[in-house]
Amino acid sequence: MREADIIGAGPMSSIQVVGHLCVDLKPGLGSTKVAAPGELAVVGPMGISMGGAVGNCGRVLADLGVDVSLSACVGNDELGAMARRILGTHHRDVDLAVMPGLATSYSLVVEPEGVDRSFWHHTGANAAFVGDCAVTATRLLHFGYPSLTPAMCADGGAPIVRLFDRAHSQGVATSLDLAFVADNSPVRDVDWEALLRAAVAVSDVFCPSWHDLANCLGLPMDVDDAYVSEWADRFLDWGAGVVLITLGERGSYLRVADPDRLAPFAACGIDPSAWAGTTTWQVPDVLTDVTTTNGAGDAYKAAFLARLIEGDDPQRCLDFAGRVAGRYLTGVPLAD
Repeated sequence: MREADIIGAGPMSSIQVVGHLCVDLKPGLGSTKVAAPGELAVVGPMGISMGGAVGNCGRVLADLGVDVSLSACVGNDELGAMARRILGTHHRDVDLAVMPGLATSYSLVVEPEGVDRSFWHHTGANAAFVGDCAVTATRLLHFGYPSLTPAMCADGGAPIVRLFDRAHSQGVATSLDLAFVADNSPVRDVDWEALLRAAVAVSDVFCPSWHDLANCLGLPMDVDDAYVSEWADRFLDWGAGVVLITLGERGSYLRVADPDRLAPFAACGIDPSAWAGTTTWQVPDVLTDVTTTNGAGDAYKAAFLARLIEGDDPQRCLDFAGRVAGRYLTGVPLAD
């Protein structure tokens, strides 16, 4: 990490979310109308929120009452000041490195009514994140996303391994999530299979979406259940403890290793015998009143991790994650 001012670095928390952070800027489009070149289209107010793995997961975990800490990088600019103010208002433990000379990351979220969202993204200060933050979690550290924190992809993902090894040395379990790799990304040509082999081996939870997996590894997007299961088994062979693959409207697939591999979850209080060997699909409820899909995957995974660190069994974790994701998608407050 480059020379920086550190804002925060608070006390210990149950879950720490580290890595990619951005400011989400979401214009209120209100319809599928998109202005053609030279035209003007009237839109609604701009929605501003913290996004990325750190912003999305941190917000959901806090809303669920989980003691969460956040670690990321921002730039020394107006967006960075906004990010620090928003996070400082909603979170007690925030460790932000302010990177001189780099702009704060942002995403322009384009989500016309009834259409899945797309992003115009600037990586910005995330390029300086190298995983050298203090490990402040007592139970689990969640990192996302390698492709949007490019320094974490150096040397075949060695910075990820170092971060997770530090967490393990403190008795803290680890979790890894992925993101889409754009065609013009500086890490497009990374050997993603080699990187994931190294990173998954030290990931107690590996929780990517199939969309992101397929994009990283050059796999087909449209696959059957057996193909997903085959890859989940492969990730267990690479060393993962728990594999949770999300597939949007198709649901999610959970596959768990044997009891010996679950030892790092001791701090989470789970019963290895209740988890070991679990293989299950969860099919979500059909929702007709979806208000946004932006951040829904992070909401699902954050909710799953929130119950895992409380020692719940796999089905209770999945059921809770499904309920939370349904609330998130339909704009209902997450906490009862």
